[in-house]
Amino acid sequence: SLCVYYVLVIRDGWKEDQIRTTAEPLMHLIPITVAFSIAILGIPFTLYNNSGWLCWIASYPGKCEGDTCTRGVHANIFRWVHYAIIWSAILSVTVGMYSIYRKVRDEERIQSQENDEDAVRRGVKSKKVAIQAGLFVGALYLTWIFTTVRLETGCGSLNSFVGGEVE
Repeated sequence: SLCVYYVLVIRDGWKEDQIRTTAEPLMHLIPITVAFSIAILGIPFTLYNNSGWLCWIASYPGKCEGDTCTRGVHANIFRWVHYAIIWSAILSVTVGMYSIYRKVRDEERIQSQENDEDAVRRGVKSKKVAIQAGLFVGALYLTWIFTTVRLETGCGSLNSFVGGEVE
């Protein structure tokens, strides 16, 4: 939602009133709906089980598959849905930040041509925006890449996710 706000204000030039009436309700409704849907669906599918040091989407007992599981038969599917949602959001933020950078760069070029500014000053604001956007997006990638790689490499079941099997 923060990235959507930035895109609407910086790239599209929306005013606060327009955001408050049009976009803000959706910026609250969509994440809350998705989060509650996944959380509530975990209850009837008995997805919440011990996964090492926390209670998360996992099958029970550890390392079970299919009919051998007493709980969380569909845990693997829900886990991948969880990561698909996260990575689609990260990719959306990446695209949004890039579009903001392009907008600032294009505006900067237009102003530079109109005002005959030196080439030395050209690109100062767009470089700052690129750095800030890179840090913003980089934090997301840094936060999620390691857990995703750990899960993808299949270092045991999710129950061994943090290093120790728990039965």
